[in-house]
Amino acid sequence: MRPLPGAPRGNYWSIDADNRRGMLDQMMPSTGTAVAAAARALAVHNRREDRPVLILAGPGNNGGDGFVAARRLAGWGMTVIAVLVGSEEQPRTHDAGLNWRRLEGLEGVTRMHAAVPRDVAILGQGIEKAGVLVDALLGTGVRGRLREPERSAVEMVGHARQAAIPVLAVDASDMFFSRLEGVTDPEEKRRVIGRTFIDVFEEEARSIPDARYLAQGTLYPDVIESVSIHGPSAVIK
Repeated sequence: MRPLPGAPRGNYWSIDADNRRGMLDQMMPSTGTAVAAAARALAVHNRREDRPVLILAGPGNNGGDGFVAARRLAGWGMTVIAVLVGSEEQPRTHDAGLNWRRLEGLEGVTRMHAAVPRDVAILGQGIEKAGVLVDALLGTGVRGRLREPERSAVEMVGHARQAAIPVLAVDASDMFFSRLEGVTDPEEKRRVIGRTFIDVFEEEARSIPDARYLAQGTLYPDVIESVSIHGPSAVIK
């Protein structure tokens, strides 16, 4: 297993290529931030916040949510190991790839690529050192027999649970897409995504005893990324 070297920038797709792409561009930061907040709360509750957060990410958009979570956690001062699990050295989707590249050189984040089962096995030998394991491997739409190395990674998640390592697995894509169905106005999309973000966070918070407050911070790049199309104001959720 080795840190992944820097990858050259590829061609970027237009956000307006289709409506679903536009949804993804707004959804991934919101879902990833919710995952990061839940992971941090889980680490604090279990008194494991001084240990690294291990994120196992698949090559699709579910993995992209994990990469966003890694960036948020690092911004909050936590140590993160983000692992791309898959035979290819880059995620398969534009959005996941973009957020994977954003982790390059980021303080507090170690990027790794687990291309074969042996890589996963080596990583699993130190699983007890993880503060929290974030399962961002697969979405709810996966069907059929899993291929390697994803299958070994899923087994590793099971071993982590048996070893009493806190495991967080979140896939809220179906909820976001259903609520955004038929919504075309960009500002209304922002409001729908913001409300859904709160719902996802609250649902995850129910799994943490004594969780009573929702607190959210943001990073300055979010101000730049969230500028309203109707004016200079920045809409932050």
